[in-house]
Amino acid sequence: MKKFDPIVLLVLLLVFIAVIVGAAQTPDEELLNAIFRQEDRMPKRYRDELPEAKRLYEQAQRSPYAACRARAGYMYGRYLWADGLYRDGLNFLFPALQQAQLIKDYRTIADCANIIGNTFYYQAYYDSALYYFDVSLHAFEASNDYTGQIRTLHDISLMFHRKGDFKKTIEYIFKKEQLEAQHPELLAEIESYGAMGSLLNDSLYYLEKISEALVDLRRHLANKDSVNLYKTYFNLGKAHSQLKNPLLAARFYIKMCEAMIRVGNTPDWQYVGMEYQSAGIEDSTFYYYRKSLKERNTATRLYNDWIVELMGDAHLNFSRPDSAIHYYDIAMSSNVELNNRLSIAGQHRNYVRAYTQLGEFQKAKYHLNEGLKLANEISLIHARNLYNAGRVMYEKMGDYEQAYYLQSRYAALADSIHRTETAINLARLQVEFKTSTKEREVEYLRQQSEIQDARLKARNLQIGLAVSLVVLVGSAAGFNFLKFRQKRKLSELLEQKNQLIEEQNQSLQKQNQEKEVLLAEIHHRVKNNLQIMSSLINIKARTIDLASKGVLDDVVNRIYALGLIYERLYKSEDLRNVNLNDYLNEQFSLLFTTLSNHASEVKAEIDVEPVWVDVETAMNIGLINNELLTNVMKYAFTPDQSDRRLWVRLYQQAGILIFEVSDNGLSLAKSGKDINFSFGLRFVEQVVKDKLNGTLEVYYKRGLSIKMKLKPVKSMVYGEH
Repeated sequence: MKKFDPIVLLVLLLVFIAVIVGAAQTPDEELLNAIFRQEDRMPKRYRDELPEAKRLYEQAQRSPYAACRARAGYMYGRYLWADGLYRDGLNFLFPALQQAQLIKDYRTIADCANIIGNTFYYQAYYDSALYYFDVSLHAFEASNDYTGQIRTLHDISLMFHRKGDFKKTIEYIFKKEQLEAQHPELLAEIESYGAMGSLLNDSLYYLEKISEALVDLRRHLANKDSVNLYKTYFNLGKAHSQLKNPLLAARFYIKMCEAMIRVGNTPDWQYVGMEYQSAGIEDSTFYYYRKSLKERNTATRLYNDWIVELMGDAHLNFSRPDSAIHYYDIAMSSNVELNNRLSIAGQHRNYVRAYTQLGEFQKAKYHLNEGLKLANEISLIHARNLYNAGRVMYEKMGDYEQAYYLQSRYAALADSIHRTETAINLARLQVEFKTSTKEREVEYLRQQSEIQDARLKARNLQIGLAVSLVVLVGSAAGFNFLKFRQKRKLSELLEQKNQLIEEQNQSLQKQNQEKEVLLAEIHHRVKNNLQIMSSLINIKARTIDLASKGVLDDVVNRIYALGLIYERLYKSEDLRNVNLNDYLNEQFSLLFTTLSNHASEVKAEIDVEPVWVDVETAMNIGLINNELLTNVMKYAFTPDQSDRRLWVRLYQQAGILIFEVSDNGLSLAKSGKDINFSFGLRFVEQVVKDKLNGTLEVYYKRGLSIKMKLKPVKSMVYGEH
């Protein structure tokens, strides 16, 4: 027995060490869990939780566990940062980020970098903000935290939009949407696309999100999941707010606040007040804003500053500019202290509007000049809004020359924004279309190669069988029996090979059919995407002035011209060619409906031969037709002209496609002006020369006539097709 005593002692010693190590690790693990729980309690009663956050931080600094120290630094730095103590908060966040990077704690790296990035974003130091946002995004990717990735992509897109870089804005928005589509199980917050201007203000998006949220709502009610319940109510409220249903949005926000109270969070009553303000209900607006102000003793400073600014907006909205300025002064003082330059630029615009209402124009001019100096440096959107506020101010002052100047600056900036946004979306669609076209061509060539290989194999097999048969026939009579058996075997082999070839041919036919269906579906989806874009622009057009609305209407007509192509392809059996007769006549009907206020009493004579052309040629002719008919309807005829006529002809002549658009408008004759190549005519000339390899003749004789000689890539008459 004594022989085994050392082994027993060794085992007991190892067990003892394991117990000691386990006991030593457990407190640190408990401390880390306590830190995570403390983070979740910050939205509940901030002032009450702040001392406990400090105590946990101090306890973590005495821990040998580096993950505890790093996470506690992030947690306490976040508490201070949320209370407007940016500098104090960053003094904890930067060391926490460095510690987390040393131990590769990706979750803490991502969270620290995200808050630091937002700090630089609010202060409009965009390069620094983007650096830390990228650090955060890569860390979220390394930890497979898709919710964090979505949140960071949204922050980056919003930053680029404020800056005025719309190409980057679109890029990050679609990255985020793609990630959300890949992970539908995540309860992501619905986007306020209205904040993005006309980029993505899409009613279809919100209607779809409402349907999804109602399904989530029933599930959370059944499971009594209060946390996800108030988040779902928030999504429903935001979606109805974006759809301009403020009273319905207010009802969902009230339910959200009630659910927040049940889980111990500070209720966001200000969302209810914002909706009643949009509905123009003054008493309810101030009632809910005051309910938010009652939470000031427990909420963070950033939260309170926001409520104060909203109170100023409400007073200004209900014609109380003196009270609004009182609240704006409080908010401005806080923003200057925090160096939140984006908010400061926005506050200058609020001051311009408030002092304009009071008639104190010198103060309004001071804030206009200060705001523009800052906005022109950091934010294209704020600059646009300040130009508009300044225009209103100078109109009230009676200085119409200066008002016109600011209006022109505002219109130029707004037009630049709209054109940039539209160009980006059209460019994206064009890239997608060209990519899908190339993919179809590659797939078609691959199928043709496979069919050719199969034919070669079949021919070689047939030649081999024929040679074998000749050899067998020429064999000696003494081998008749052997020949018979060999023939039978060869016959069976031939049957198997023929069956295999038949199966391969059937498989290829099936693949071709599937590709045709897929191509039709692609056309359908592109058509739907164009229709969605036109819906976005139509919604935006309801909220802007008539001049901008006219520009957007022209854009919608161009999109209609593109959408008709894909609708016809989707419905047609031939997915690569378009009948110009059907396409242009349908486009004429749509244009006459859209331009009904311009097209009254216009007699149109449309003579289009049934010419079939490829998709690209049809698209370019459709865009030309849209531009020319729009110009005729809007500008050709004088108001007193009773006889209004329009002629459109398209025909083939000596292998060349001739396209003529003429009118009997008297506008040019009465104005005495020469033919001026406007944007529309320059666009037509460029498409004719660059895209269709043709020529353009423009002349005026009893009306404006435009004759184009086109050389499409391929065309044929209806009978030949």
